[in-house]
Amino acid sequence: MKRFTLVALVVAVVFLIPTALAKQPKCRADLGHCPREGCSQNSDHDPDLNKLKNLKSSTKPVVDRTLTEMMEREQKVEDSGYRRGDDRAPLKDLDEGTQARVVGYLLAVKQEHGESCNCHLNKVDVTTDNHLVLVNPETVTDNPLPEPATPDELKAILELTTTPILPANFRRE
Repeated sequence: MKRFTLVALVVAVVFLIPTALAKQPKCRADLGHCPREGCSQNSDHDPDLNKLKNLKSSTKPVVDRTLTEMMEREQKVEDSGYRRGDDRAPLKDLDEGTQARVVGYLLAVKQEHGESCNCHLNKVDVTTDNHLVLVNPETVTDNPLPEPATPDELKAILELTTTPILPANFRRE
């Protein structure tokens, strides 16, 4: 059962979520005209978060964090009651803006689409990023994956998964 849950989670994140997210039309002609704050047609974006996402480099030291620490930090953000547009002081108190290095097992890579930080431009590998699904070593040892799934097995998993199974710290942007 654990194996099925883990496979279903990967399938949901990689295949189902991108189609569920509504894509907005671009709000600038190209990346050169996209402000650091980003943009969206309905102004439903977080300019301060986009400024952080659009940093090209930083002189701040890199802090090593475990994946568990990062998930605990996300829970603290949720517990703080922070909502988009609020004062970011609670997030800064949790070290928002710190350069963190996390080591984990790469479970899946999800190609992203245009977001408000890149003015909803959709040029793959130029204006979009990839989201990496990382897991702890315990997840790998406790839930060994079967040999690569055949197309028929993958189709059966998709048919059984009517509701995406998402980890507690998953946030839809």
